[in-house]
Amino acid sequence: MNEFEIYKHLCDMSDIAIQYKDGKELADTIAATALRLSSKLYRVAVIGEFKRGKSSLINALVGSSILPTDILPMTAVNTHLVYGAEKKIEIYFKDGTVQDSSVEQLMDYATKYDQQREKMARTVERIVVHYPSVYCKNHIEIIDTPGMNDNDEMTSVTLSVLGQIDAAIMVVSAAMPLSES
Repeated sequence: MNEFEIYKHLCDMSDIAIQYKDGKELADTIAATALRLSSKLYRVAVIGEFKRGKSSLINALVGSSILPTDILPMTAVNTHLVYGAEKKIEIYFKDGTVQDSSVEQLMDYATKYDQQREKMARTVERIVVHYPSVYCKNHIEIIDTPGMNDNDEMTSVTLSVLGQIDAAIMVVSAAMPLSES
């Protein structure tokens, strides 16, 4: 069976599931799976506890300090790095609106650098960074996540992406490789 047949079968299953009383959630999951199959996008999340170097690792892979880093916990929003010839960000707000902006403004929407930026980050669902990275050129999406165990809200943001990824890179501390979480 090829990918086109699988896609068709998934779409058919979604149509069948929606006909049942409680089938909408299942139909949505099947439809999302079919869409992921057809997009040929491979999603890799970089996860770990706060202050383990997740954003720094991604910056090293890309060869540029595109993602904000600091000595304090910084990332507050799942930030998706995708290939783009033009450097820009798309900010997807929780109210359903989308805003384009420059990469230089990423810190204003994706971080907890100060109270104003943290308040703004709470209104953001996710950010997509378009960047000419060789790692993303072949349909690879790298997701920078907030640190787990920073607080319950940041842990929840990170956990929300786990059902949408194909692989995860777990960043750990050499001093304390595995904690209770």
